[in-house]
Amino acid sequence: MQFDEARVDENASSIYFVYPFTFDIPAFDSLNRAIADAKLPQKQTPLWTSGSFPTEDLLFHVANYLNPTDDRTPTAQLWELSDSVRDVFGFREQWELISPQESVPFGFGKDGNVGNVVQLMLFQVGVGFLILQVQPTTNTLQDWLNFLHYFRFLEGQQGSRVRAQKRLWDAETNRPLFEDYFPEIADRHAQGKPKFGHIVKALLHTVSSQRWWNEIFVRGQMLPFVSLYVDGLSEEKTPHLLYKLQNFFHANQGEDPAPEDLDPQVQPWLPYARGQWFVCTLEGSSFLAVNASTEPFFRATLPSHLRQQYFLLFLLALHQRFALMSLSEQVAESWVRDEATRLQEFDLIRDRLLWFTARGYFAQVMQRKHHHRCYCKWQEVFQLDRLYREVHDEVREMQEYSTLQYLRRLEAAEKQREQQRLEEKERQAAAEKKREQQRLEDLRRQEERERERDRLYMLALREKEEADKQRERQYLQQLREKDEAQAKRDRELQDLAYIISAGLGGAAIVASSAGLLTAGSNNGEITVGWIPDWLNALHPVSASISLSLLAALLFGFAGWGVREFRRRRSDRIAQRKLEAFRLLLERYPAWFSWRDREWLGELVDCKPNEPRELWEAIASWCESERHPLVVKQLTILEKRVKLHRKVQKNYKAELRSRISPPTAAQKKIEGFLQLLHNQPHLFDAEARSHLAEQNWSAEPEKLAEQISKWCKRERRSAIYAQLLEEQNNLPSNLPISQMDRYSDRLQKASNRLLKPPKPPSLGLRVLQESWRELEQGWQRLKRSPPP
Repeated sequence: MQFDEARVDENASSIYFVYPFTFDIPAFDSLNRAIADAKLPQKQTPLWTSGSFPTEDLLFHVANYLNPTDDRTPTAQLWELSDSVRDVFGFREQWELISPQESVPFGFGKDGNVGNVVQLMLFQVGVGFLILQVQPTTNTLQDWLNFLHYFRFLEGQQGSRVRAQKRLWDAETNRPLFEDYFPEIADRHAQGKPKFGHIVKALLHTVSSQRWWNEIFVRGQMLPFVSLYVDGLSEEKTPHLLYKLQNFFHANQGEDPAPEDLDPQVQPWLPYARGQWFVCTLEGSSFLAVNASTEPFFRATLPSHLRQQYFLLFLLALHQRFALMSLSEQVAESWVRDEATRLQEFDLIRDRLLWFTARGYFAQVMQRKHHHRCYCKWQEVFQLDRLYREVHDEVREMQEYSTLQYLRRLEAAEKQREQQRLEEKERQAAAEKKREQQRLEDLRRQEERERERDRLYMLALREKEEADKQRERQYLQQLREKDEAQAKRDRELQDLAYIISAGLGGAAIVASSAGLLTAGSNNGEITVGWIPDWLNALHPVSASISLSLLAALLFGFAGWGVREFRRRRSDRIAQRKLEAFRLLLERYPAWFSWRDREWLGELVDCKPNEPRELWEAIASWCESERHPLVVKQLTILEKRVKLHRKVQKNYKAELRSRISPPTAAQKKIEGFLQLLHNQPHLFDAEARSHLAEQNWSAEPEKLAEQISKWCKRERRSAIYAQLLEEQNNLPSNLPISQMDRYSDRLQKASNRLLKPPKPPSLGLRVLQESWRELEQGWQRLKRSPPP
């Protein structure tokens, strides 16, 4: 998809590229001193100047973590590249990104200000970031997408590279000249193949000539943080642009996304305002504003907040992610060492983890809603909770294992040296045994809870299978309806063929009389007396053809009229009977039970919207179900029905609305009511008390959902299983008049359970169980779909 009509607002848009790395935690103070003392060897000019984090809107303890108010050593330090050394790295020259797509000119800094183009950020947990502020110098959206995709590759991956040109002045021609250029301070690392990664290494080597950092992200790749203001983009193209930004595709990549890739409910797109979203991924972060308002807040204030507060939130979440990854890597490296060293290493890692928990792992950073939502979204995308649990469990379990092994060795040595400590150790063993028994008891309870959850899960699967079967039956009904419609079309085509055959047969008979006309002709004229004069003037062959066509039309129209008269007559009879059945449903609803209405609904659904076929299906149902009272009343009502000739009714929709078959929600509610009435022994005291406290909804759908959630609680699998049986085996004679006021009926049934029940007699229990088994068997037989 092309975005030729869209333009980027260069003033409001900005891009940061973050190069993450780790370093030795004990070297935090020495690195800060080295950064403060770093100077150019020729000019003795300081390379870095100390900066402060933007603390606006930060909570106090977080601001104190970044910029401490007392004389303590800060736990994070920010450095900015000095403005006086910008020419050493060529940040004011003309740069160009060369990629397989196209070349994109770009510059460093914002609005020509290169003072904050490079920032170096170190955290005491051993994580650091080298931050570059760089963006294209064009307003073409394709250039920005290509730049975001290719510039993050520092080692020339995917065929990308950068080229710089230095502006010189030719005194002879009095014109400017441009020649290829690469910063001298980075050229010694390039070795004849300059890449932008060499400039990044040169910036880090200003701290020390030795390599003091380690890569923590994908090798040779940076993480972009872009705020993109696009104008002139249509609304239907916006999801596709969000999809490209989410994956950092170049302009010609990602042209065939799946529908789910463009669904805002599925993708990690956090809405900010109308036409504005945050896109948070593991590869970076984006903010897209499409056709944003021209108010100063959206075009000036918000871009400033994105470059400061939101970018700081992104860096805090990113430093937490890489800090946890670094601790996990330290755990893996320490485990392969000998046991004596391993215990010391894990004590150190545990202390670092606790220090990070206390000083670097924040659940909330800013008080404002948008900032907090964005920070939580980054934590969710980076899976910080999961990383923290994994590292915490690794450190705890491995330290416990190492400690246990160490204690076992000490215990063996102490047994040989000190016999007097035997009684104390026996008491310790007894306490350990008690703890073990308690642990086994806890495990038993945990296993029981897991089995209960498994039972609930299997019951939920069973309920889902029942719903799938119902949907399958509906699908089969739709197939039957299509087959009936196709059969009807076939019959109409057959009738049409009969009509055409009749017309052609009449035409053939008339055409066979052409010999009589020819025999009575004289010199090409017809002399038959019973033919009109105007037809005698025609040639015999022409007259024969005309009579044949006229006969074909007459015979065809005659056949069509007979067929149409018979069809209208049968439809009229069927309409009168359907009107009588509709009146019967309206006047005598108590004559039809739940099972009757369910079967009638399925019967009407599987038939096409034709009065004759609908009535034939209903008549067959009346005969099969043996409803003599219904048949008798239909005969009476049929004589009172008056049909309107000009009114065409949708009998299928009207019958469906009058029949009103029971829904799945109504079945669940009625099944639960039957369960409360017939099997109260399933509900213990806690369940009965909880039932009485429920605030049941008046809407059937919400009420059914409440019942499902209530039954899926722990220790209620037996209730849930019986509920599924009840709702699938409801009594066939359940009256329709009980389909109202479900909430009141449930409340009364719940209150009735609180009263001490009277034990039924033995005969009554045997009778109830026998009747229940017969009813369930009959319902299982009738649950098969109608023919």
